[in-house]
Amino acid sequence: MKKMKRLVAVLLAGIMALAMLTACGGGSFTPTSDVEKAEALYMDAFNTALGTNYENDADLEKLAKQVLDDSLNEDGTLKNGKGMIFSEDAGNSVYRVVTILAQQGNKKVPYGITSEELANKDKVIVNVDQTTKKVTTGLAVGAVKKGDKVYVAIAMTKDMNLMK
Repeated sequence: MKKMKRLVAVLLAGIMALAMLTACGGGSFTPTSDVEKAEALYMDAFNTALGTNYENDADLEKLAKQVLDDSLNEDGTLKNGKGMIFSEDAGNSVYRVVTILAQQGNKKVPYGITSEELANKDKVIVNVDQTTKKVTTGLAVGAVKKGDKVYVAIAMTKDMNLMK
């Protein structure tokens, strides 16, 4: 009987040790860097505006970051010949569209977000038209740090077949 109690105690201790090493997988994620905070903030804002609950699609996020890196100088200004919107045909009337967030009042100047502005979530304004709400089938937010500011691009998959 004594050996059985010891065996059970050892087994329980082993199970508890293994339980501590497992990941929760609950999906909770606390952003730590300004880039992560900006991505989470704008992902939430766009999901609210679209009335959706999209996850940050990894492929679209990578595309958004690539567009930012390809389009912005180190000081956050647009490189010569680059625009604020990038679009590519994915076939069958489906498009991947990336839009760099612009300064309010000037759609041709990228909006650089400071750490202080990221802390004030109430100032995030997102406008989405009815067509975008209807045709959007995927969403991601990518952000990059240039100097002391974070620049954000929104990437969406739009299925124009849904307009019919």
